[in-house]
Amino acid sequence: MQTKKIKNFNNYLILFLFIFLGGLILSGVAFYNGYPMITPDSKEYISGGFTNAVKWMKRPIEYGYFVYVFSLAQSLWYVVIAQSTILSYLIFRLFRMFLKSKNNALFLAIIFFLVLYTGVSWYASQIMADIFTSIAFLSVLILLFYKTKNHVELILLSILLLFSILTHNSHYPLFTVLLVLSAVFFFTIKWFRRRVIKNQFIIVAAIIVGAWLMGPFINFIISKNFTMNTHGHVFISGRLLENGILEQVLEDECKKPNNDLCFCKYQGEFPSYRGNYIWTKKSPLRKCGGWYKMEEELNYLIKQSFTKPRYIAWHIKSVFTNTMRQLTQFKIGYLLNQNKEAEPRLKEYFEHEFKEYKVARQGSFKLDWGASNKRQATVMIITVFALLYLFARNLVKKMDKRDLAVLIMIATFLILDAGLPSSLSGVSQRYFGKVIWLLPFYTIFIGIKYRVMIYSDFKQIFSKGKNSESSKTDG
Repeated sequence: MQTKKIKNFNNYLILFLFIFLGGLILSGVAFYNGYPMITPDSKEYISGGFTNAVKWMKRPIEYGYFVYVFSLAQSLWYVVIAQSTILSYLIFRLFRMFLKSKNNALFLAIIFFLVLYTGVSWYASQIMADIFTSIAFLSVLILLFYKTKNHVELILLSILLLFSILTHNSHYPLFTVLLVLSAVFFFTIKWFRRRVIKNQFIIVAAIIVGAWLMGPFINFIISKNFTMNTHGHVFISGRLLENGILEQVLEDECKKPNNDLCFCKYQGEFPSYRGNYIWTKKSPLRKCGGWYKMEEELNYLIKQSFTKPRYIAWHIKSVFTNTMRQLTQFKIGYLLNQNKEAEPRLKEYFEHEFKEYKVARQGSFKLDWGASNKRQATVMIITVFALLYLFARNLVKKMDKRDLAVLIMIATFLILDAGLPSSLSGVSQRYFGKVIWLLPFYTIFIGIKYRVMIYSDFKQIFSKGKNSESSKTDG
């Protein structure tokens, strides 16, 4: 009995070491850079966990706590390695469940490929909550389609999903709509329903719904304000400005007698780019008092845009065009050359690492992501053609229905991730870039699992081609 316990412990230790090694590989870009990468958003995440300053933060504080806890108030390296190891664990679980393989070397080879040919490591290596979008989605996949017999692991996956949703404002609507569409698939597609683990589907639903309460509850405990996000009005109004809707609403509202809208004073002075509207001092937003003072007015204008029938068609068109644009924009490097904004916070809380940051590639402005973008673009083209081949040859019909259900979920999630954030706050390379790696990742799994079927189909195609040539020659 004692020998069996020792053997089990040794097995778990070996698995942990492989997962941890996978986490180190996923942190590869941080090692290439010479330090974890920071962006303008990093300043809030770094200081937020130390100060509990929910009110002035423009983003959820939960990732700030993650930075605080896992940095041990000593090093941001620990944060990157922690979040990369979490991602490595989820990839490992899917690797074992999907491929039913115990080839740990193959697991590491897949991670190495993803680091080299996709942007996953670029996001895992940042002090940003972006990597938790993928962590949340992979948690959903495992919970929906793979029976988790270990109660400890079920609790762990549930905690990961809940925390990941809390780390970014866009996660709330993103995963809620994903849940709704999953329910539609569940009730309308019989073979999809048979592959879903029913009790774990209920857990996923409870977590996603519960997150809507948990986020405001955490804010209430810290700041006595039971609110989701105090700055959504700014980003949504910025999106309306770029779409041309905000100025149209103003044109209608400012014609009304006795209106007291501050923005009416600045009609015709609005910048076309939302970034200038949100951040610059010369913006009408700043001239009218800034984010807090303008909250009531902006919420009124936003409400008008969504409740008046004449603007609804504009919103529908905007969602479609933004989604289409976003699906083609996923380059690596967004905001990585604007890191100076976060430097004061880095120096304040991690002063002993500031010199290390300054001599790193990003800190010395020598970080190059051009080659990575070329590799990722090439892999994405190959991935799209590989998937089109599977559908064109009807090979998807020969796939296990659970594997096909996962593919449908990934496609649905990617479209939602392209559509929702871009429609609420604008098109950005970062929004889609942080999750696009999921498509080649799963395509690799399909290629490995169904390699015999694919190889046989290729042989059939070439044999038909040769027979056709022989027939022409004989004729």
